[in-house]
Amino acid sequence: MTSRLSWLDTDPDQNRRMNELVDLFKDKSAVDELGIGTIRDTFANALFPGTSVLHTRARYLLFIAWLLDDVARHGWTPDRAQQELRSREVKLIKALLAGGEGGGRGVIGEQAKDKLKRMPSAAYWAALRRFGLRLHDTSIAGHFRAAAQEGRRHHEREDDEPGRSSLGVDPQIPPPPRDFLSVASFALTEDEARYLRDKIASRCPGSLFADLVLADPLTDDDLANVSFIWEHPHFETFDARHQRLIDHGQRLHHLQYGAALLYNLILAEKTKSDDLVETYEADIERWLDTARSEVCLDGWDFDDFWLCVAENATSVIRSPTRSFVTAWHRILSTGDVTGKAARTLVANRELQLKGPRSRIHNPSARLQWTGGAGLVALSYRWEVAQRYLLDLANAREVADAVA
Repeated sequence: MTSRLSWLDTDPDQNRRMNELVDLFKDKSAVDELGIGTIRDTFANALFPGTSVLHTRARYLLFIAWLLDDVARHGWTPDRAQQELRSREVKLIKALLAGGEGGGRGVIGEQAKDKLKRMPSAAYWAALRRFGLRLHDTSIAGHFRAAAQEGRRHHEREDDEPGRSSLGVDPQIPPPPRDFLSVASFALTEDEARYLRDKIASRCPGSLFADLVLADPLTDDDLANVSFIWEHPHFETFDARHQRLIDHGQRLHHLQYGAALLYNLILAEKTKSDDLVETYEADIERWLDTARSEVCLDGWDFDDFWLCVAENATSVIRSPTRSFVTAWHRILSTGDVTGKAARTLVANRELQLKGPRSRIHNPSARLQWTGGAGLVALSYRWEVAQRYLLDLANAREVADAVA
């Protein structure tokens, strides 16, 4: 495995995607059993660029940038610098817990602490570049190599201490709070929130994310109650491009859920789980009422859906994926969603993706099924963007209250 994944050290974008994949496999219910992740990510990246399922709170962007800047200034070797960064990130975990941010408020490593394998810097690495907090498109190791080289050049020229920009961090970033590695919180100051809003807006122009960070914020309660972006109370004011993306995304969300229900119904039947068979049959009937309504099938321009995907795709949507989604759409439109054709489609798709590990075809693989798999709603990372927006809005509210 090590040799096959060695390229991850120098390809930060691939590294981010692999980390997200690993997280999804840890959450068995969230595994993309039928392989539409590339389409899901197309919509997520178009609507909320820079976000990741690994993100928890907005201030991590600043925490990591501050730590990178601090470590780089010492001129350590890249290996030593990475060790020092990890040490500081462990201190940050403890500082956040000391500041009362435990209990599921978003501390990465709350349970693992110094045993944490993937640090916040890895989770936020791509976002730091996308939002412009770090200046060079490289890995963490590459970042410290470049910083060490720049430090040596300054030393040879007997210059003053190198500035942030020469060490790879945005020189305009707000200064860190004093002693934040002793006690810290996720609460953004007004200056920090303004900085992050400006960065997201300027680095992700034309995206819904950029529009939302600059818009008048909803109240906490209103924003927290928006489970999906198509439920946003200001949806009708969104740009037409974003409304189109969201409309197709909502319809795909409903479409794919039926395929996941059928997948689990087949497994329930094969494991002779009568109660689950009854449950999934009832779930499919309820799903059909929604899927054949105006929120999914009724009025859906499916040709425009694929055009929208093609216009926004940042990775290849493979032909088998397109064929599966198209065939499932056709079955929903004209056929029996639990009939032979539907079952064959779902079974063949799993076999295509997993080969001998297919649960439908392999009784041994079926032993890993716990009664539900792939029943994850497509939110297109709205919950991540939502948390960013809440953090930014709360900083603004605090500033308004003080003023």
